[in-house]
Amino acid sequence: MDDPQDLLDPGNVANLAATVPLLIAEGINPIIVSNDFGFIPTIEAFVAADKRTTGSVRTETWEFSAISTSKCTVSLALADEVRVRCEHWQKTDSNDTSLAREFVYPVRVRIEIKLWDLLASDPAVLHDPTMGDLLGKIANAGNRGERPFNEEPFRRLLELPALKPGVPSEISSTRRTTGGPIR
Repeated sequence: MDDPQDLLDPGNVANLAATVPLLIAEGINPIIVSNDFGFIPTIEAFVAADKRTTGSVRTETWEFSAISTSKCTVSLALADEVRVRCEHWQKTDSNDTSLAREFVYPVRVRIEIKLWDLLASDPAVLHDPTMGDLLGKIANAGNRGERPFNEEPFRRLLELPALKPGVPSEISSTRRTTGGPIR
């Protein structure tokens, strides 16, 4: 299914998501493609809550990031890879630096790609971003439920007193003296 929720109202989007466990219970293996950051997690929640499919179904969520003009790359990643690697590292040996690096690498790559996609959504901001632009984009994405921007590290970043508007800080001092965006 390609963006099956695209023209539906929110109630019918939820109804559509709720039918996916029924399809799985009947032996159908749907492949669903969506540009809606909230739709796939909604489907995942319905599948996880369905008693008929618990433990018997393997679901995977893959994320595709468009080609980046600055990096000339395309990214296709298992969205749960970070969680899986973290669990493996914690269960195996939390002091093992090689396992820690295996966990951190996809986290770094995922955050870089997500930040790039976030800024690339607005061409005016993309070429001359300020710290305010970045924080505003992160806050808006978090409010829409977009991962990872709705998760704790980004919420804590937005709560930092030094990054609040109107707070005199080294960042805002740099901006005043240079008269331009923060780089």
